[in-house]
Amino acid sequence: ENADRAAKKVNVQYSSQSKPILTIADAIKANSIYDYPGEGNVVIAGDANSAISSSPHSITGEVSCGTQYHFHMETQSCVCIPEDDSYTVYSSTQWIEGCQHAVATVLGIPDNRVYAAVKRIGGGFGGKLTRGCQ
Repeated sequence: ENADRAAKKVNVQYSSQSKPILTIADAIKANSIYDYPGEGNVVIAGDANSAISSSPHSITGEVSCGTQYHFHMETQSCVCIPEDDSYTVYSSTQWIEGCQHAVATVLGIPDNRVYAAVKRIGGGFGGKLTRGCQ
């Protein structure tokens, strides 16, 4: 009850507000793009350019998905604990190997010196695949 009464007495005023960026198109237009350092979010399998150029069929166009497919609201967290000559990483990721490799790459050490642990996996529908590594 006290918290509710106190919250009703709060009056927030903003001195300046910029237009909110709500879509990927808005982010591109505003040049508000996160450039992930390193190679942790790049997956390369085969030669896509050659496969596409030699394909007998070509489809061009644009696909747009609602934000629920791009921005998951699950809390993402990662704790990295230095130990003797290695690190233990507790992450809420769905891609343990990717998290291990990302941490090792950032630290400049071999992957086998990073132990990645996850208490539970699931519920993110793929949204927890890479976010916990960033």
